Amino acid sequence: MDDFALRPVVLADAESIARIYNRYIASSTITFEKTPLETGDVEGRIGETIESFPWLVY
Repeated sequence: MDDFALRPVVLADAESIARIYNRYIASSTITFEKTPLETGDVEGRIGETIESFPWLVY
């Protein structure tokens, strides 16, 4: 666990977040979304959220 790093999200994380999340959209029922997200979609969600709530990445 030496590489454990929990940190606040930055816009540069959006591409990786979209890639990970899209896997769940395509292959599970954990999300109600049906359409894969583009990097810009995730960037928009980050921008809308981080002003009011923490968004952490691992």
